Amino acid sequence: MNGCRRTGLSYGEVARRFGVSKGLVHKVHHRRLEEGDAAFEPRSRRPRSSPNRTPTVTTHDGNILGEFTLDPTRDYQRKNG
Repeated sequence: MNGCRRTGLSYGEVARRFGVSKGLVHKVHHRRLEEGDAAFEPRSRRPRSSPNRTPTVTTHDGNILGEFTLDPTRDYQRKNG
């Protein structure tokens, strides 16, 4: 991926040579410019956040009680009256 700068090849030419997409060549090239050789290290695919994840229920002193789950046999609607 260093070939873009050294040899004057375009992203498309490097992509064809390595059998990858032009977008990937662009991404890795700019990572390499910013991070050096660390750009080629494997990266985690774990998401930084999970907004739809079931919350863990904790007590006021920080002890974990467990995952919050709904019981399908129970009626959770508020009763009027």
